[in-house]
Amino acid sequence: MVSLFTFENVHRAYLDCRRGKRNSRSALEFEARLEENLFGLCDELQNRTYRPQPSICFVTERPKHREIFAGEFRDRVVHHLIVSRLEPMWEPAFIHDSYACRKGKGTHAAVYKLQQFFREATANGSRPAWCLHCDVRSYFLKIDKAILLDRLRHRLRKRAPEWRSEMDWLLERVVMRDTASDAVRKGQLDLFDLVPPHKSLFHTENKTGLPIGNYTSQFFANVYLDALDQFAKHTLKIRHYVRYVDDVVMVAEDHGDLERWEAAMKEFLSANLRLEWNPQSRRLAPVSNGCDFLGYIVFRNGLRVRRRTVAHCSEKLAAARRVLVRPARGGVACFQYDEETVAALQATVASYDGQFRHACAAAVWRRLFSRFPYLRFYLRRDGHRWRRLDAAPKRFSNLPEQYGWFARKFRRCLLMFRIGAFYEFFQEQRERAARTLDLREGRGRRGIGPGVGLHYRSKALRNPKWLSAAIPVAFVEPTTGVAGNVPQRKLTRLYVKLPCG
Repeated sequence: MVSLFTFENVHRAYLDCRRGKRNSRSALEFEARLEENLFGLCDELQNRTYRPQPSICFVTERPKHREIFAGEFRDRVVHHLIVSRLEPMWEPAFIHDSYACRKGKGTHAAVYKLQQFFREATANGSRPAWCLHCDVRSYFLKIDKAILLDRLRHRLRKRAPEWRSEMDWLLERVVMRDTASDAVRKGQLDLFDLVPPHKSLFHTENKTGLPIGNYTSQFFANVYLDALDQFAKHTLKIRHYVRYVDDVVMVAEDHGDLERWEAAMKEFLSANLRLEWNPQSRRLAPVSNGCDFLGYIVFRNGLRVRRRTVAHCSEKLAAARRVLVRPARGGVACFQYDEETVAALQATVASYDGQFRHACAAAVWRRLFSRFPYLRFYLRRDGHRWRRLDAAPKRFSNLPEQYGWFARKFRRCLLMFRIGAFYEFFQEQRERAARTLDLREGRGRRGIGPGVGLHYRSKALRNPKWLSAAIPVAFVEPTTGVAGNVPQRKLTRLYVKLPCG
């Protein structure tokens, strides 16, 4: 008899599990005693003594308040083992137009497919057509575990008789587990009160509900609603049908067909899967009105970004502005370059740009940059990437090379380049600093030439003259790292005379 719980299979599942997460704390702790942990997990599975550990539960706020359950790393290895064995059995059975959590699919593929259906149904806009968008009410929490197990076991009996008993036992151990009973709540605990009871796994019986966040839950969600997909395609013969998790969109020339299909699917969901449509999310409209689907407003000839998405982006940009930009005297803005905040700002802009890029969103970006002009002092677009203004090369061969790089980059600014306890000025900066700060010329440095200096505790910095002179000033300070042969330095503050953006 071929065993499912071999060391090779568990090790392969571990490699899949750590992909992209190898530097996480849980992965590092597991890897620190890798052989012991893998062999121990194999023994537990083979002896059927395996018990999932308590999960970590926290609440996300976007787009809604939702409970997320994060299993222990060893449990996630088991989840990958399950999916890696079941996926090849189920993938050929899934319909083509189910797009959630499948290789080669995804949100953008689903959106483009819906666009294609719009063009086909309307004959490229030459005739009217209708679309109906439905979703299942509280889908993950309403999945019946007994029905799910029956569906999984039915395919196992036909496709994997050699290790059916082992997978049967493991599936029951994972699917029927009451995840909420011993989950450890972390994060902002007051957010748990904001999760509606009908959306909380803590308010359900163990007969229904899968934990959102588990790798197996994504796959099981596809398996559970595959019955609806097969009913829609093979019984109702719906040609233009797209599903992503529990979101279903159907397109037809006659809205009467859509209403008839909706009623038949409602009866099928209730009788076979113990699910129901969410009436609040139902949208029946002409194709010319567009369809709100997976973060975009989908039209036959283009995509638009949802207003709510743009509003969320604006909120994050405003929050970053409150941290980074401070008003100084004389209408001067002080732009601060806090490493963590600037990195988060770069990630935010890059993330939204990745989403906006698929839509007609050039005007959206123009409005955002007009509303938040401070962005041009932190980021610049380089093709499809966003580069940071404060980014400097990691290596310099000597101090003159480092100083020259910053002097060229901030040639329009008074460059406050700190060396030890002094801000020093050389070359073109020397005359500008002497004139602005009333400094006397001192001894120079090899390779840079004569210069002037100002102690970092000087009284001149308490009441700086450049605020009234409206001279842009850039502060470059040493950090803890080393850039080649010299201490690493980075931009920390930038003073510019313009209204705070």
